[in-house]
Amino acid sequence: MEILPDLIALCTVFYFCVFRNNKDRGLRTVLPAFLFFLYIVLVCNITLMPFFIRIPDAFSDSHSFNLRPYIDLILKRGDYKRQIVLNILMFLPFGILYPAVTKSSFVKTVLCGALFSLTIEILQFLFSTRIADITDLINNTAGAVIGAVLWFVILKPFMSLFVHEDTAADKLPDD
Repeated sequence: MEILPDLIALCTVFYFCVFRNNKDRGLRTVLPAFLFFLYIVLVCNITLMPFFIRIPDAFSDSHSFNLRPYIDLILKRGDYKRQIVLNILMFLPFGILYPAVTKSSFVKTVLCGALFSLTIEILQFLFSTRIADITDLINNTAGAVIGAVLWFVILKPFMSLFVHEDTAADKLPDD
């Protein structure tokens, strides 16, 4: 019950940002957009929460970051294998959902995945209690690449065999 206000807020944001502009395009447009929206919310929740905005602290030297790629792997420190796999898996849906929703190219999908990951790392550095890590950026981008390959090589051609054009049955009812 404690997540009900969050769900109401997220549904309201989705309605005004996505659904209201696309409801006349049919379920094939709205469903991927909804899944992508939920994915973005989930990634932000996993990577940025708790998100403590401390304006005075944002400009202090108390931030943690790592600019040495794969240092945990090299030093065999912590749960490095799990972190690598999880970071790749976390961005794999981006590579699939982003081009499905935006009709973007492979290169634009990968660049936007890298930019999204970079944005998360910058926000973690500035406002979160987490550590910004170049290894996360690399692995997240790799996940977006793998997802994009899956989309462009397997999923999109497979779906085009079954999906032609929106029909009247696919349209969402008007309000």
